[in-house]
Amino acid sequence: MELNHRGWLRLIGYCVGVVLATALGLAVVLAGTTITLAAGQSAEPATQTSFSGMVTDEHCGAKHERYPGKNASECAKMCALNGSKYVLLSGDDVYTLTGNDLALDKLAGLRATVTGNLQGTNLNVISVSAEHP
Repeated sequence: MELNHRGWLRLIGYCVGVVLATALGLAVVLAGTTITLAAGQSAEPATQTSFSGMVTDEHCGAKHERYPGKNASECAKMCALNGSKYVLLSGDDVYTLTGNDLALDKLAGLRATVTGNLQGTNLNVISVSAEHP
């Protein structure tokens, strides 16, 4: 069977279409895999370190004005109960604290030394101890 010019063009067009569709499908699969792997990795490795400062909440910071009549400790605990995250104010730095909520509740509104794994500005708390003046 002999193909004329139209037949050859159709065959070439079909082959090019199959190759392009396959390449596009492969690109989508590889991009999805890359995104999935990247989401599981962070840019910075966690490092264990200690910081001293005031344990408070992200809403009030050092001011504690949300609940008038409450002291700093009571205000920070109330804010945390209402969804605010605990933070550590250490000089000009603010670290978001995660984990070990019972220890953070005990030292809310007070100066403490917090040890944990630091990743960016997030500190995954390992231990908390009160600072003694």
